[in-house]
Amino acid sequence: METAGPKITQVSIKVDAVKLTLLTGSAQVKGLVVGNPEGYKTPQAISVGSAAVDVNPFSVLLDKIVIRSVRVKAPEITFEGNPFSGNNLSAIMKNVNAATKGGGSEPTNAATKPAGQAGRKLKWTTF
Repeated sequence: METAGPKITQVSIKVDAVKLTLLTGSAQVKGLVVGNPEGYKTPQAISVGSAAVDVNPFSVLLDKIVIRSVRVKAPEITFEGNPFSGNNLSAIMKNVNAATKGGGSEPTNAATKPAGQAGRKLKWTTF
């Protein structure tokens, strides 16, 4: 995240810890801080104390990915500017879009795939 993320977003990205458990289908990120683009006053655009997701690990091989839970603790988003003349979050998103169009494959969904090819579906379950 700290190596590839800044190349894509053009802002600093720091993370305290990342834990992936592929056999159980869980992932957790602690202490995520996404910086602001140059020219903005605050040092960060986004920070998250922790974020975790649990999926059914076998479902990633199927048409529907089953998400068991998503937990986000202590999120903070700093919005600078305005939605009409530009803002920090739009600037970061513009950088991400430019990076994904220029070099790698773009994310796909059912709306952007050719006719006859369905996108993956997510299924939320509650316990």
